[in-house]
Amino acid sequence: GFSHRGVGTMMAEHMLQQGHRDLAYVDSGVREDFRAHERAEAFVATVRAAGARVRVFDAPRIEPMAAGRAAFADMQQAGLPRAVAFASDNFAAGAYLGAIAARIDVPGELAMLGFGDFPISCQLPGGISTVSVSPYEIGQVCARHLVAAWAALRAGRSPSRRHGVVAPRIVARSSSRGQGGVNPR
Repeated sequence: GFSHRGVGTMMAEHMLQQGHRDLAYVDSGVREDFRAHERAEAFVATVRAAGARVRVFDAPRIEPMAAGRAAFADMQQAGLPRAVAFASDNFAAGAYLGAIAARIDVPGELAMLGFGDFPISCQLPGGISTVSVSPYEIGQVCARHLVAAWAALRAGRSPSRRHGVVAPRIVARSSSRGQGGVNPR
């Protein structure tokens, strides 16, 4: 697996490195989505530790792209941040479409970063920056552990309780860029 808290920290650090100081996080509105909430908590803690402003918006429990558009509308009503990270690429894509409809320049006026590297994230104009976690690598780690556990059981031993770790990575597309790397807002 991988650390969702680590991903939240990575997301915040990416946006801060782009020079963004007024940030938001759009979290999953599903209470049981513990992994998204872990990313949100780490994002908020990292931004606050850097002395930057951060707000959290909850996406409504509706179709994910529609939830992203609704979260974008909520941000508009509250006053747009300079940059926003999303619990999923589908939320980000919905917000991106909302920004286009509102004639908000991404990333000029609003930078965006998603999670999951879903196919939609590279199909929108300029693409949505995202965090990618390879499902193939996760599958390979799981398969290795299953084979090792099966071999241990066949040999009369208890399987080890090892954990495999997969390294998430930022896929930087145009949506998260700061203005010349620095944007004070």
